[in-house]
Amino acid sequence: MEKWPNSNLIIEWLFAVFAIALILVVLITVLLRASAKRIMQTAMNEAQLKVNHKQELANNSLLVQEQERTRIAEDIHDSLINTLLAARLLNDTNDRKKLDTILEKSIHDARRISHDLSPPMIDETPIYELLSDVISPFESRFSISRFYSEHASDVLSSATKIQVIRILQEWITNITKHSHSSSITFQLRIEHTYVALCISDFGVGFSPNNSKKGLGLTSIALRAAFISSHFRMYSTTGKGSRLFLLIPQYNIS
Repeated sequence: MEKWPNSNLIIEWLFAVFAIALILVVLITVLLRASAKRIMQTAMNEAQLKVNHKQELANNSLLVQEQERTRIAEDIHDSLINTLLAARLLNDTNDRKKLDTILEKSIHDARRISHDLSPPMIDETPIYELLSDVISPFESRFSISRFYSEHASDVLSSATKIQVIRILQEWITNITKHSHSSSITFQLRIEHTYVALCISDFGVGFSPNNSKKGLGLTSIALRAAFISSHFRMYSTTGKGSRLFLLIPQYNIS
């Protein structure tokens, strides 16, 4: 007849198993708490980053709006008001030919400013025509090459078209002020799911890593984000710069 194992040994083994199990439970609990704490901290950090980003966007948006108002005010003062003042002075000289010329320029300036604020018939006008109207006034200053490829209908909303127009205006303004380029290449491609816009100059360029983002580029970034488009800027010192904008549109296939 077999003998029962030593009861003390059995109790020692049970205590050892219980102790190991307890240690494992404690370790798992500690690890779970630490993991939960890290997840919560990460979530809080991400939430704070989003809040900070939204605040930065709001602040930049206000600056861009103020810049836009200042630009329009300067345009009205420097172009329209000065021309009208010259017309009033000429009115006393009875020089009807010069007066008609100045009044014609005033009408042109007023139409241009109005078009800049809100292009007429924007819903019915294709994006290519709207953007062509933006770059046409610069043909006297730059040699402009245009490339247009259409494989689908333009179904961009009027709100999206307005933002694309503003982006193009801002970029051409940057080219005019800083590039020292004599030529611009304008490319527009319309597909079923996207519209791609690319504007290149061949001026002095700049280093994106060393340049500070001014209100102009901030305005472009804000407008691109507003219409959920992808915005990229490429530039090399001495080799010009390039703006690439990819705008999503409805899939009409």
